[in-house]
Amino acid sequence: MQFKITKRIFSTSVYFFIMLLTLTSCNQNKKQHSDTKKEDTLKNITQAVNVGNKLTDTSTILNALEDKIIDIIFNLHEVKERQKYIEQQTKDTRHLQILIAGKPNLTNKYYWVKVVEDNGVSYVTHFNFDVYPDSMRIMYLDTQDDKEITLKKWRKITGM
Repeated sequence: MQFKITKRIFSTSVYFFIMLLTLTSCNQNKKQHSDTKKEDTLKNITQAVNVGNKLTDTSTILNALEDKIIDIIFNLHEVKERQKYIEQQTKDTRHLQILIAGKPNLTNKYYWVKVVEDNGVSYVTHFNFDVYPDSMRIMYLDTQDDKEITLKKWRKITGM
């Protein structure tokens, strides 16, 4: 009789261990799925949408939006002036690049755009901007004080 009880306890324990392992792995996948859902940015959307009676992939639209944002930032007076300065100082060996460092997601409604210089070892950031895609409003990102400043106020502070 004692042997049957031990066998029953053993088999029950194994059964619960397997169930626990299965549930844990399911929860982990569910957690990973929800984390990726939170980190999902507009670039990861691959639905087709109707644009001008044409079926278009949203990634194409987003790439066009990102290109537009890069063009807008590159055409800012301050960026053009800094580009000239960098080229003069480095005898045209270095140039500014504009990178999309962050995209809109559930917590941020803007693109974080960095104006950087590749010095051969790393990127040196010259400017940080937040661009709100709904209005194309550009805000200067003051990384020292961790706050946004309007371009008008930023230009007044810097004397540009």
